[in-house]
Amino acid sequence: MSVESDIQKALLDACEAMPDVWAMRCNAGTIRHHGRTIVLAPDGTADIIGCMSTRTAYTVANVAGPVKLIIPGSAFFGLEVKDPDGRTSKKRAAKQLEWREMIRALGGFAARVESVDEGLAALDRARRGESE
Repeated sequence: MSVESDIQKALLDACEAMPDVWAMRCNAGTIRHHGRTIVLAPDGTADIIGCMSTRTAYTVANVAGPVKLIIPGSAFFGLEVKDPDGRTSKKRAAKQLEWREMIRALGGFAARVESVDEGLAALDRARRGESE
């Protein structure tokens, strides 16, 4: 396995351990299988995509005493995983950046990460409602 694959697997395992996160590995581009072309996700799509709960709890003063309000929510996220020592072609890097910018413009979270720690920190930012 490559360093990039190891990071992806560790991040997917971490997501699986979180009860309020769903994530999957996403393959982009096209492949040939038994003489047929199979179209996968669009070029530039992140390696890991998912959705997480973003419930927010507030305590509000009330004449009868404090009241705890919980505002439900969720966030779509995409993590582009890179080997810190790897190389990406300019064309591919541009497509990946374009995908991240589109997700952010639509209110989702998207980040490029080079380690498990960076990936977990990115998920924390997504949970806080940040866009990258």
